[in-house]
Parts: sequence; structure tokens; C-alpha cells
Amino acid sequence: MYCTNCGSNLESCVNFCTICGTATVPAPHFAQQQQHTYNVAQPPPTLQNFSTIKTGNAMKARTIAIIVIAAILGTILVFAIFAGALFLGVRSIAQNHPSYQAAINYIEAHPEIIEIVGDIERFSSRSGSFSTTAGRGQAEYVIRVVGSENTITVHIRLEKEPLTDWEVVSIVFR
Repeated sequence: MYCTNCGSNLESCVNFCTICGTATVPAPHFAQQQQHTYNVAQPPPTLQNFSTIKTGNAMKARTIAIIVIAAILGTILVFAIFAGALFLGVRSIAQNHPSYQAAINYIEAHPEIIEIVGDIERFSSRSGSFSTTAGRGQAEYVIRVVGSENTITVHIRLEKEPLTDWEVVSIVFR
């Protein structure tokens, strides 16, 4: 062992330098300060380990991308289901409205329509609207009439006064 102040060669069991009197550090303690400890289970990063780190980061990025894509697709699916339910709900409301029922009853009883289409098999509403305010109302529908012999499209307009039923004011079919 050597003195850290004057560099004199000292015996290993001496606590002070015999030349300058500087306190010495025992050899075992000095050796511990100079030691580097490595964990054998996890070696320090090397070029080989960097490829593992890069692969791990790529896998994390891929996992995050998959989660983001799944979230976006899930949102689109929920929106599509909501929009479809809304569309079908509005359509159902319109088809159950008294003005629509009055239009269907009028079409079923119209002799020219029966002559053209034959036996009516079904109706499909193409478009339509209705509004009522203080007992007054207006409705307009485009209804496809499918019969045993032909299919036609009927444009029908109805109006309503307070305390009365819906009445057809115009009908056009082709």
C-alpha cells in the first residue's frame, strides 16, 4: 500500500503514513471502492443487447398501434350501429304516424292503383315527412307499391285541420 499524500511505501496494517503522518485507507476498503460489480443475470448493454431493446420497443409500438386501430374501428362500429338504429327508429315513427296510415289506406282503396299493380304485396317508404302544429298538419310521402303484376311509386300529400282526420290533397303515381 502507498501513502496518498507523499507516495511512500507503507505496510498494509498501518493507519498513518510513517513519513508525513497522513491517515491511510486500509487496503481492503480501498479495494472495495475500486471494484465494479456486475449483475450476471443482466449484463451491461452491448451491441447484441441493443437489438433486443429495439425489438422490444418495436413490439410495444406495434401493440399500441393495434390498440389505437381497434379503438378507432370500435368507435366507427358504435357510430354505425347508432346511426342505423336512429334511421330505422325515425322510419318506424314515420310509418306508424296517422298520416302515413291514412296514405296507405287511401292507396289500398284507389281503384286505378289496384288496376295497375294487381294485388298489393307490400309497401316500402322511400321518403317522407310530416309536421303538426296546434292540430293542423301537413304530410308528404313517396311510397313504393309492390303488386303481383307491377310496381309503382306513389307521391302523396295529405293535410289535417284541428279535430279532423288526415285527408289526401294530391296523389301522383307512375
